[in-house]
Amino acid sequence: MNRRKYSYLFLFILFYSISLFSEPKALLPPKIRKSPNQVITEAKGKLPILNQFDVKLYLFPDRKSDVLRLLNFAEMISLDEKSMEPLDDIWLPIKTKDGMIGFVPRTAVRLVPSKSFFRELIFECDKALKNSQISLAESMKITNALQARSSAGEFVGDDFNLLKTKVGFALKVTLDKANALSLGPNQSTEWYDFLKVHQSKILYDEVEKKYYVDPEYFWKILDFSPRSKHADYIAYMASESLPVRKCPEKDLACELEQIRLTKLRYLSQFPSGNYAEIYFRDVNKRLSYLTNDSDSIPCFPPISKFLKSEIESLSKYVSSFSAKRRKILSVYAEKLRAECLK
Repeated sequence: MNRRKYSYLFLFILFYSISLFSEPKALLPPKIRKSPNQVITEAKGKLPILNQFDVKLYLFPDRKSDVLRLLNFAEMISLDEKSMEPLDDIWLPIKTKDGMIGFVPRTAVRLVPSKSFFRELIFECDKALKNSQISLAESMKITNALQARSSAGEFVGDDFNLLKTKVGFALKVTLDKANALSLGPNQSTEWYDFLKVHQSKILYDEVEKKYYVDPEYFWKILDFSPRSKHADYIAYMASESLPVRKCPEKDLACELEQIRLTKLRYLSQFPSGNYAEIYFRDVNKRLSYLTNDSDSIPCFPPISKFLKSEIESLSKYVSSFSAKRRKILSVYAEKLRAECLK
């Protein structure tokens, strides 16, 4: 009996202590809703960026209202400040590119100053694409959204060049995911349609059964604007878009072509670029391996036109480099000429 009495007393003291030291609910700061005027003032001069996937566009600012359609990540939208419904701190009235007007939750949209809109748009897309958890379907949506923006005349100059390059980057991420899944062109209607839209930028390796972005897509951007402030990055993407080819054993021409199409071309155009030293070391290491033993260089007569052309191209590239690099690489070029073009 006494034990039960002590138990009740302990529970009473514990409850009283918690009540005494807990913060009274009446003292908690109430959540302050912003007035429509405040919301409008904060939104003025800002542009919306959708940074979520499959955002529902509601007919009215109510989750129970009809859903007009789903909006894609980075899709082109604008604020509809003339909407009959007032702006508030929960919903945003949105107008799509095709004129559809509805409402989306504010949590699905970033409002950024117009001056920094492009930079923030690219940042959001990059962040999503570099997330290892992004799905194939999601990377396809970002690629399509960026492609649509690049075709809309929304940006010009350096911004346009970077946007086009980011289309290629998003496409590369998508194709890498498709290759990991061993997708064929007819895997699904969505995948087939995606390939059809981007077919001018895609190459397919029949041997490896893999897709990759055509490097010429990037080089053409560079040819169009060689003085772009993003030129170095564009050339880097061109160099990295080619997959590492598994050349047949003793296929010297294949090896030299791989070096020429990637790192040599970059070094030729950007000798002081951000990736120049890394690429130069890679080229030096690979050519050293291929020509290490003169007797084992696979130059068997008759020498194919393909191999002859690649050796001549290597010599031409090397002759255009700085004295320091030319001195190092010319040793390999001369050895190949001596052994293969006697």
